[in-house]
Formats: sequence, C-alpha cells, structure tokens
Amino acid sequence: MKSTPTFFKSKQNVILLVLVTALLTELFVIYILPFESKKLQVITFLLLLVPYIIAMLWIIFRNDSSTDTDERKETEIVQMFHFYDEKGDLKLSIRSDMVYLVEAADNYVTIFYLVNDKLEKMMIRNSLRNMEWRFADYGLIRCHRSYMVNIKRIQMVRCQDGEVMLDFGDARIPNIPVSKGYAEKVMGVITK
Repeated sequence: MKSTPTFFKSKQNVILLVLVTALLTELFVIYILPFESKKLQVITFLLLLVPYIIAMLWIIFRNDSSTDTDERKETEIVQMFHFYDEKGDLKLSIRSDMVYLVEAADNYVTIFYLVNDKLEKMMIRNSLRNMEWRFADYGLIRCHRSYMVNIKRIQMVRCQDGEVMLDFGDARIPNIPVSKGYAEKVMGVITK
C-alpha cells in the first residue's frame, strides 16, 4: 500500500497546489495559445477555471472523517499518569484513559486501572493528598477523603437521598460517593 506524501496530507497544501496549477494553466491559455478574438480567449479562460474551483471547493468542504481521524491520531499525544511512592520512586506509569480511581487506606493508595479489559489494582505507599496536587490538572480529581476519580471514566452521576454517587458503568468497580465538601468542585468539572 502506497503512503501519501506528507505534502498532500494537509488540505492547505492541496488547495495551494490546485490554485497554482490553475494559475499556470490560465497563464498558458491567455499568453501562449493564439486566439482569434479576445472573447474566445475569455470564454476559454472561464471554462478552464471552473473545474479548478470545483476541485478546490470539494477539497475544502468534503466530509472525510477518516482523514480527520488519522490527522488527530498523528497529532494526539497520549497522556500518561506516573505514580510515585513517598520516597519519589516511580512505581507505575499508565495511560490516563486506563485509570479509573485511586483509593486511600491509611498511608497507602490503591490504583484501579484496566489492562487488556481486566481490572487491576496496585497498592503504593503514598498519601492521597500527595496524589491530589500532582493530578489536579489532568482529570484525576479528589471527590472524597478516600477517593480520587478519573473524570474521563465516569459514565453516570446519580443523586439519591442527598448523596452524589459516581458510576463508572463497570460492575467490577463500586459506585464512588462524593462528599459534600468536594461536591461543588466535582460537579463543576463534570459539567464543563
């Protein structure tokens, strides 16, 4: 399978190429080819210009989602979460979209993440407070004194009996409560 040269992957480059080709063709028609009358020269000029305009408009307005998706994949940088212990040693690096939540238990945190559609857990000696400031800007936010959740993984937010619960849409993961102190912050991030 032949790959498309890099120059032709950008719509702007293709449009530029079409316009330059049209201009060169028009210059050739106007100045090189002999015409008996100016009127015939103008008609030929306009007739040759129409296909180039149609091609340019087609390139601009076509709805080719596969090309857009490929362009996004090429430029998209995979965000990684790096989990360190209290000594600063790296214990786990994982793509951010694979992490569900972090649960605190005394001086340890348990990270719930997905590997090959299997839910895995890893315990690291560190506090949730240390994790909170490290991941605050990356979608892993604190919602309870014992939990941090990955906002991208939440499937449903339920309010029942005055309590807000986060549901990940996975039976293997329990619903996570949102404490009153964190409710406004969590709902603000979710509703963005």
